[in-house]
Amino acid sequence: MSIMVEAGLDNIELVSIDKKYQQKSKQDFIDLYPDANITFYETDSSELDKVLGTKSFDFILLDGSSKYSMALNDISKCLEAINIDGVIYVDEVVTDDCPGVQKAVKELLFGQKSWIPFLAGQSGMFFHHESHDAAFFLDHFLRKPADRIFNFYQNSNWNDFNVLFVTHPMIFEDHPALFRHSLELYNL
Repeated sequence: MSIMVEAGLDNIELVSIDKKYQQKSKQDFIDLYPDANITFYETDSSELDKVLGTKSFDFILLDGSSKYSMALNDISKCLEAINIDGVIYVDEVVTDDCPGVQKAVKELLFGQKSWIPFLAGQSGMFFHHESHDAAFFLDHFLRKPADRIFNFYQNSNWNDFNVLFVTHPMIFEDHPALFRHSLELYNL
């Protein structure tokens, strides 16, 4: 997700919604992106439509409830708010820890609503609309310079979709500033 934020940092508006923020997590995010315009809303995602109103977004990171009904609600509302040329990231799809999220993703995203998975990390997956091709992003923007930091794996068949898998060194989990420095070092 961080590389997506870095790509649009000059004109990005970040909206973060969480039922209860942990102060350290919130501060880590602010410290990682000090120049970003970030709005934090502390509310349940069932209130998502009231918070977002009629806004639309180029990138949505969904890391909500692992319960099926809530994940279904979150994804539905994100589909209403995402621009047609935007990207949706859903966390907890790749692991088996959250079967409710996996079920909601299969029901609402895997071809059902014209959203296609194209990139996956340790736990989450990125989706783009079928009217757009992810190849340019993957081949020119992400993969070429980023292969100095990330490990990319051959496209894998995931629910009948070819998905590129990427991992990062675990040291970035403990030291987000090191990740940001690496992005700057490699001009990403």
